[in-house]
Amino acid sequence: MNVPLEHLLLLAGALFLMGMLCALLRRNLFEYILKRPGARAVPGSPGEAISRFREDVNEISSFMAESLILTGFGLFAIVALVVMLNINARVTLIVFVPLVAVVVLSNVATHRIDRYRTASREATGQVTDFIRSGVKELKS
Repeated sequence: MNVPLEHLLLLAGALFLMGMLCALLRRNLFEYILKRPGARAVPGSPGEAISRFREDVNEISSFMAESLILTGFGLFAIVALVVMLNINARVTLIVFVPLVAVVVLSNVATHRIDRYRTASREATGQVTDFIRSGVKELKS
């Protein structure tokens, strides 16, 4: 497979920018935590804080990248829909009605996925906290 050099450079640049974005978000988050008053600057356990630094920053950067892709696909779909409606409205409706139904069902499922993600994040924080306390116990 022969991939043009321009495509490889574009991909490398995008990955570099995503890495820089993640690093900047983590730095800003850590700086904000350090500026908060009191000994307990983060709500929850230290394990949950570590989990948030790792996973939430990746979620934000992925969301930003995917939202650009979604915008492009959305514009493409609108133009395609207009062209298809001008060619044959009946066939277009037969194609797009099931598509709209799938989109509605996936949006309904999103709420359940969000609950599972929250539970997973809490469980990851508890495991990280347990490991940290075990290591702390071994050191003393």
